[in-house]
Amino acid sequence: HQYLKSFFTECHLLNVGFCATIRELKPKPQRPMQVQHAIESKLQDAFQPEFLEVENESQRHNVPPGSESHFKVTVVSEKFSGAKLRERHQMVYGILHDEVSGPVHALSIRAQTPEQWQAAGATPHQTPDCRGGDGGQRLGLS
Repeated sequence: HQYLKSFFTECHLLNVGFCATIRELKPKPQRPMQVQHAIESKLQDAFQPEFLEVENESQRHNVPPGSESHFKVTVVSEKFSGAKLRERHQMVYGILHDEVSGPVHALSIRAQTPEQWQAAGATPHQTPDCRGGDGGQRLGLS
């Protein structure tokens, strides 16, 4: 510990930019459900839904505990009126561009109008269980 303290002090005197890079490599603590919260907020703002459910299904997959990589989204909004299924999904993906381009590996979407939601029984959709894979074992995560 003393060595690192000395290293950072010397580093600071010699090259501040290098020190900043070293600090950036240090893992930053993340707030639990940070990605889920971002998804919920963005969808709420964009669609003003009558119903919104965002479920983190990461624990059902072969990923480290606490992951936020697999989500199921059910969003019911008048803003989907007149849009085909593909277009509704594109609307959701467009809003969640940063998340699906980054930490989100899988996103299951049910995007419906209120009429479609009622006709389907007004219940969130079910997703299949993970089909396995040894990704976590290969990486020593399980």
